[in-house]
Amino acid sequence: MDLLNVGFAILVTEVALSVLPAIVGIYLIFCKVEQKRKIKQTVCRTIFGSSNVFRTSGFSRFLVFVGILMIAFSGLFGWFFIISKMI
Repeated sequence: MDLLNVGFAILVTEVALSVLPAIVGIYLIFCKVEQKRKIKQTVCRTIFGSSNVFRTSGFSRFLVFVGILMIAFSGLFGWFFIISKMI
C-alpha cells in the first residue's frame, strides 16, 4: 500500500489552499505596527525603488483589508474543496 498516492496529494493540496490563506490573513491583521512598517518598506522598495511611498496608517488599513479577504477566500476554498465533498 502506497503512503503517497494521487488522492492523498490532492487532499494535502486542498487542505493547504484552505488553511494557508487564513494563516497569512490572521498574521496581516494582528501583526504589530513595526512589522507592518517593515512589510510596507519591503513592498515600496520592491515596486517603486523608494521605501517611503505610502503612509503607514493607510498601508496598515490596506493590510487589514487584504487579511480579511484572505480569510474569506480561505473559507470559500474550504467550503468548495473539503466541506462540499462531505455533504
